Amino acid sequence: MRAQRKFATGILGGEDAYWKRIVSIIGLDSIVDYRPLYGGPNFVDVSGHCPVATSANVTLNSDISIYKKPSAKFNGTSSKINAYSDEIVSRFNGSEGSLSIFFKVLSSSVWTDGVVRILAIMRVDGNNQIFISKATDNTTLRFYYKAGATENQQFRGSYSSVDWNHVCITWSKSNNRVRCYLNGILITNGELTGLGDWAGSIASNYAAIGTFDGVSVQQVWSGWLSDRLICNRELTAVEVARLAGSLCLTPPFDAGTAANSAAPLTVPTYEASGQAMHPAVLYFPLGWNGKKYWMAMTPYPGNDSTYENPSLVCGDDGQTWAVPAGLTNPIVAKNGSSFNADPDIIVDQSNVMWMVYKETLLNTYDKFYALSSTDGVTWGNKYEVVSGTFNDYQVPAVVFDGSKYIIYFTNLNTSTLKRITSSSMAGPWSVVENCSIVIPNEIPNHIEAVYDNGTTYLMVHTRTTNKLFFSSSTDGINFNTSVLPILQKSSSGWDNSYIYRTSFIKTAMGFDMWYSGRNTSNVWGIGFTQLVYP
Repeated sequence: MRAQRKFATGILGGEDAYWKRIVSIIGLDSIVDYRPLYGGPNFVDVSGHCPVATSANVTLNSDISIYKKPSAKFNGTSSKINAYSDEIVSRFNGSEGSLSIFFKVLSSSVWTDGVVRILAIMRVDGNNQIFISKATDNTTLRFYYKAGATENQQFRGSYSSVDWNHVCITWSKSNNRVRCYLNGILITNGELTGLGDWAGSIASNYAAIGTFDGVSVQQVWSGWLSDRLICNRELTAVEVARLAGSLCLTPPFDAGTAANSAAPLTVPTYEASGQAMHPAVLYFPLGWNGKKYWMAMTPYPGNDSTYENPSLVCGDDGQTWAVPAGLTNPIVAKNGSSFNADPDIIVDQSNVMWMVYKETLLNTYDKFYALSSTDGVTWGNKYEVVSGTFNDYQVPAVVFDGSKYIIYFTNLNTSTLKRITSSSMAGPWSVVENCSIVIPNEIPNHIEAVYDNGTTYLMVHTRTTNKLFFSSSTDGINFNTSVLPILQKSSSGWDNSYIYRTSFIKTAMGFDMWYSGRNTSNVWGIGFTQLVYP
């Protein structure tokens, strides 16, 4: 079972969800040809614009792709897909367009085998062609555009990922540029200028996938391919990022807007108020101890911190919540004159659930504590993770990045984002590291973090104007943030006074979100909404 459970396949799920996402991002009229590359052997164009393809020696419905769909496996020697047709010839525009595809190598050795391996190609002849490939040079991707014998190409070296990746090349004669993207981000020196004049129509068999052409066996891909897309215009940087499932753009960028929920969810609290807040939600497609959704939270009736003690509920749809059978909340009781707050949960690589929460003595100290459970009912003794001056440690947000556990938190004394790391949820933990996040005219306050496929996502509640912003990072330290808030208080609803900490899981279409809010009478609740990529 996965160690980090803040990713979901999405309410729409699988193949249908990603197709709907493509259409919502770029529009049907922009699509020349889209092959999801599941099913087969004809590998249909889901857009309906072009006929079925032909293929040979491609393993059908193989590895599950980044969007939880089946994919096509190429054997490195004789696999091929030929998508050539009169329709694709008539629709393709060699002067204005885009070509993208998801890929995964068979093994790390593919990166150093010294063989050119084509991901996708559109070719008239030697003077007019577009392709993306693995180059002969070790650990190198090649992006290639040639029009009227004028060549524009760029290489991305020192790349050896064995995970799913997205590549895209866009071209525009009117803008006089070619752009090359890896995982939604323009590569270094990835904008090329000085384009030639495209001449001719795509040659027979040269609308190929996973090979140089659709008949002979040359430069065959070794690994998996998914979602080959051709468009009739230059996609924008934002569109490419959203197709790749990434929002790690140089700011400013628009992450979209989530709607306020019409009413809060019904969440049982141990003191019977039902005023739950500060959600931390995990999702398990196959369930964990019999339930798919688990949520840590605290009661906060009328802003009374006496009851702000970490509690746990669970369910199967993310909407209906109940206390796990055998558990009596709260999991952690109030300790003297201090108060508890801000729980977060994670399931580690040993399938053990950990809860991290804060204990605060006003104007004196903040401490993070952690404790664990194998079933969500029986919890072990807590241990101190870290401690410091009051407001030094706000709201732990825990992720696992494939090699280490990370606790992100904010420091209100310095208005900064920080983190600590460990190889085990049992510690020991590293010294505090500084992170970089900039939200103009805002102070980051309560956060939640999700790690997925090389990207760390944050939802950041700000202390200054009480808004929620979206942020992401590919190195886990330097975060780019949406220029506009994704959620703020409503004008007249149950959350018309304040919104607060938000938990979320990644889906094929965006994010499912559970957020805290209160009205002007200081009645708290947890609402559900969704952020769908625009």
